[in-house]
Amino acid sequence: MWELSIRDVRHTDEGMYECQLTTHPPVSLFFTLEVVEAQAKIKGPPELHIHFGSKLLLHCEVELATEPPMYVFWYHNETMINYDRTRELHIQKRGYSSSLAIHNVTWTEAGVYTCDPHLAKATNITVHVGMGHHPIALQRDRGEVTPSRAPSSTISFFSSTQQQHGLVLKLHLLLLFLLPFLSSLHSISFFTSFEPRI
Repeated sequence: MWELSIRDVRHTDEGMYECQLTTHPPVSLFFTLEVVEAQAKIKGPPELHIHFGSKLLLHCEVELATEPPMYVFWYHNETMINYDRTRELHIQKRGYSSSLAIHNVTWTEAGVYTCDPHLAKATNITVHVGMGHHPIALQRDRGEVTPSRAPSSTISFFSSTQQQHGLVLKLHLLLLFLLPFLSSLHSISFFTSFEPRI
């Protein structure tokens, strides 16, 4: 019995293969090889928004694979986290899938998560962490995460302060506009105080 084994199969290996027996007359068997590329897919949209302190759950499926992957690596901002003991995370692999769970999400959990299975094309998802309705922005240059907005009470405070400054500015402009007109009236003066005559 003769076998043909091809390692590290690529798309260039596709096509028809012939197995010919040295008999008289010769006997040939033809086989068609079709190469498919397995790829990972994370369920859900490409961007995910979650609340501070909640639970992050990501589920990755390997599609078009001829056999289950030997391993699945998870990355957070290009750093593998499968064996990270500094975080409260849990990774579970079952057959063609792998799940990542992180409890009590904080600002540092925001970023890009990548699912990279063995012999499959990797995929990623961007996670945003927010406090209520105020999301945070990602600083991709340093790999850090900082809030893009302050809590609502702080925003209200600054909005009220801005309104007060705007009101004072409007009053100043109104006085400057009326100053030529008021200065022409001899009986009214805003800048001098006069005493009654005795």
